[in-house]
Amino acid sequence: AAVPRPLKASELGSVFEAHFGNVCSANIEVDQELKYPKGAGRIVFANRESYKAAMRQRLVEILIDESKKRMEIKPYVLENMPCDHCNGISCGSPLPTYFCADPDCLEYFCPRCWGEIHILPGKLGHQPILKSSDARRGSSN
Repeated sequence: AAVPRPLKASELGSVFEAHFGNVCSANIEVDQELKYPKGAGRIVFANRESYKAAMRQRLVEILIDESKKRMEIKPYVLENMPCDHCNGISCGSPLPTYFCADPDCLEYFCPRCWGEIHILPGKLGHQPILKSSDARRGSSN
């Protein structure tokens, strides 16, 4: 479910804009040594609604050379983002260790705020993406 290799960044942006709304930028990751596409891309949406729509769908299908290809949509989790709820005040650190990829959240959390928010009805089943130093190598990026 990777980005098809012949796809250009501008085409990727057009596909996502057609499905979900305004796109600010589209990039395709390239291996620095080989100068060859890695099969992953990054889309920045113009608004939260388009981002949430993409995260809800999780897959997008495109036509490449008369063949249907499916691309999986995952959140790109940034490093060193402050907790969206307390900005690091509740836990004494501005850096969170969790990102909630559920389309109803899509926010960064320190451990304390995660515990307070994710005991609420409708949020109990959410699973965090860990961004601690131990989990970075295995993150979804």
